[in-house]
Amino acid sequence: MANAAAHAEEEEIHLPDPSIWPFILAVGVSLLPLSALFMAYGGPFPGAIGGAGLVLTIVAGFGWAGSVIREKS
Repeated sequence: MANAAAHAEEEEIHLPDPSIWPFILAVGVSLLPLSALFMAYGGPFPGAIGGAGLVLTIVAGFGWAGSVIREKS
């Protein structure tokens, strides 16, 4: 039993810092089908909403990957 306790203390659990990138990615990905719905049913500015969703998705993907790379180095 003492070995198990000593072994558990040696293991480190890494918890990454909180990040805003998953939220930004979720917003960007959510805007994409919303723009498709607006395009199909005549909502306001479907191209602008789709473009904003695409830009947010790309920026969040690169930002999140960049933060992971910075954390590892």
